[in-house]
Amino acid sequence: MIPSSSTSCSGSSGSVYSGVTGTFGATNQNVAALTITNGIVTGALNRTLSPVTGSAGCSGNFVPCITVTNGIVTSLGNREITGGGSSGRTHNVSLLGMEPVTVTFNTGDIADSEFTFITDFEPTNARISVYQFNTGYAGLEIDLAYSTDNVNFTPAGINLPIVGIGDYFITDTGSFSIPGTPSVVYWKPIFKNSTGSSKSVLFASLNITVWS
Repeated sequence: MIPSSSTSCSGSSGSVYSGVTGTFGATNQNVAALTITNGIVTGALNRTLSPVTGSAGCSGNFVPCITVTNGIVTSLGNREITGGGSSGRTHNVSLLGMEPVTVTFNTGDIADSEFTFITDFEPTNARISVYQFNTGYAGLEIDLAYSTDNVNFTPAGINLPIVGIGDYFITDTGSFSIPGTPSVVYWKPIFKNSTGSSKSVLFASLNITVWS
């Protein structure tokens, strides 16, 4: 049965077909008759006697997206399983070694080039996680910045506060949108210090995860 609500449809790129094959609705005058081969709509027979209006298959990439208005097929979108690309990818990086490290927060916002890493896809979310051994300070934060040219970096705006007591795990996430369609994205942590003087914190771990 085709749902009663109607939605807009768009195709999905990829190279692996859904495998759906068959003819649907051909024995019933109340629905549109559709022929599908390997997930591709290869034939459609409009049923003008049908009052059915709605769409089906538009919420996933496994079946064709079909829109019907009063029994007439008004939109067809071939749906294929995505064969690659950036969808659903995750990248995790640990910025410290096996031993605890004292991280110095100089005054201002410092994007540390020493910890630069790259992704070969375009993330839309990030998480910063820290385990600190000694007490932090109000006014210390860690953010993440991205760049498509390794020159101009834009803060992601996570701003994880380093204010907890010793032996303290802290984490936070943020979402963002990187302009364009870069093939490579550069990343740096930003160590922020608004206290007016240099501060040091002993970290057991500092991890950054980005994903789409």
